[in-house]
Amino acid sequence: MKPASFRIALALLFPLAVAATSEGQHIEELHKAVSEKHVSARARGLGGYSSVHLEILNLTDRGFYVDTAGSCLIPASDGYQRLGLGSPTVQTEDGKGRLIALPPRGRWDGIVNSCCMDKGKASPSQGLWFQSSPRMAPDTVYRTLRMWASCPKLQQSDVNAVIWGDAKLPELEEKAKSLGIVQIAEFCKSRMQADGGKVYWLSPDGTLYVGTGTRGCWSEMDSGVEEFTAGFGEVLTFSKASTAMKRYNQTERKWEEWDLPRKPRNLVPCPGGSIYALSENGNLYVRRQGESGFCGAGGWINDLAITPRAVKPLVFAVQGSDAKLAWKQDAGPDWSSMRSSGVSGIGATSSALYVSDRRGVHRYCGRWTCIAGPQFRFAAGDKVCYLHSGTVLKAYSDRTKAATDCPPLPEEGLILAVDRTSDDLFFADSSGNLRKLGEGMWLDLGSVPAKKAAMPPSNLAQKTERK
Repeated sequence: MKPASFRIALALLFPLAVAATSEGQHIEELHKAVSEKHVSARARGLGGYSSVHLEILNLTDRGFYVDTAGSCLIPASDGYQRLGLGSPTVQTEDGKGRLIALPPRGRWDGIVNSCCMDKGKASPSQGLWFQSSPRMAPDTVYRTLRMWASCPKLQQSDVNAVIWGDAKLPELEEKAKSLGIVQIAEFCKSRMQADGGKVYWLSPDGTLYVGTGTRGCWSEMDSGVEEFTAGFGEVLTFSKASTAMKRYNQTERKWEEWDLPRKPRNLVPCPGGSIYALSENGNLYVRRQGESGFCGAGGWINDLAITPRAVKPLVFAVQGSDAKLAWKQDAGPDWSSMRSSGVSGIGATSSALYVSDRRGVHRYCGRWTCIAGPQFRFAAGDKVCYLHSGTVLKAYSDRTKAATDCPPLPEEGLILAVDRTSDDLFFADSSGNLRKLGEGMWLDLGSVPAKKAAMPPSNLAQKTERK
């Protein structure tokens, strides 16, 4: 796929990957515009959660476009649902689809599609006021709302099912594609991770490659891969629809097949040699080094993070419907509670724990400190990376206790990875180019593998052994 085709396809699902209109006018997501005080916005309930009357006022002397999809509304009265925003019910007539044109100091008001974000709370009443949140909706909610805006013919009930956790986002994506309205860029389905000086890339056709971080140097590891994870010397592949997984034996250069107790949501390697398997229903299992199978390690787990240290690594988990935080030693049997309110993201470095919630990103090392806004990306090695705004990537260092700006990204990237052992940062842009941060700039490492093609002979054996 050529770069221009990439950008067209990406603009459908991720419109802000193209950060300006063809006339060069700026586009801002509503939550970002509110956060930076470029606009003020409020909404009035119409009875129910399916739509609201939204009012936006431009506080600047320049004109720009506002994209509402993926932002959320906070009710003025307790006990009512938060609402996630889709697109205006009547599309604008300026040729920009779902975008709202705001002239300098101008005002817009109209009806916008919305969805309930809090299943157990009261539906908004007629006339209930909402304020627009300066923070984007949680990741799954955000992506679901963007999908809905890209494909307005999706049933609202299907959208809400994903937001409430009763259905999965890939199912909604398939429905959108079946309607023939939105083309999902194949590049968006790619995955990248880095570990031990190597970059692992899963292409859309299911081929897993490994690169050495040298320009154009890729070798094929396996094919027919649906999901994978790499870390602490381990490379694991799995399918969310199967209880089989594979582990790459780095010493013998071959794949080993293992059986899992349940269909996995994710696999997480541990620096001490343990491998954790988080099942689709939230049960956690662990297979320790030298053991022949998995055993139970807890339940009601939503997310998992492990400190990258070989001696007595700590395991942190987000548990239950109230997203509380708990921890235990890798070798220990019991969980201890740490924090009890709405954790949406979690990551661990060698010396600290990082969590994100509606208030921002917080660091824990004996006490809690808020270090950043809510756009948490990941923590690994000794770095915590987050997007400050647009294409500004910040890296918070455990060693210096300070955040620094990385060089500006060439564009708003879809895929970022950090090597847990070397702290190297990698970035793949929407044109399929791989870049590595070095010498104060993004170094070009050439193109990532886009589809299966003739590759140089691999030194990675394809033999699989069942264990």
